[in-house]
Amino acid sequence: MNIYYPSLIDDYYPSRSKKLESLNLYDFARLWEIRRQMLKNDEVEYYKFVSDLFLKKTKKVLFN
Repeated sequence: MNIYYPSLIDDYYPSRSKKLESLNLYDFARLWEIRRQMLKNDEVEYYKFVSDLFLKKTKKVLFN
């Protein structure tokens, strides 16, 4: 049984797009969501991420 679950700090943040390299960990966690699918919407900013995941910029701040 595999109980491993990818973490924001160890897996997702280091794998961010080159366009997002200047983003610090705090803003990455605060402003971006990890999604399994990309919705068809021109107003939303998406980046292809690891394997079959996408990064979606949130319209609301997740925390301050």
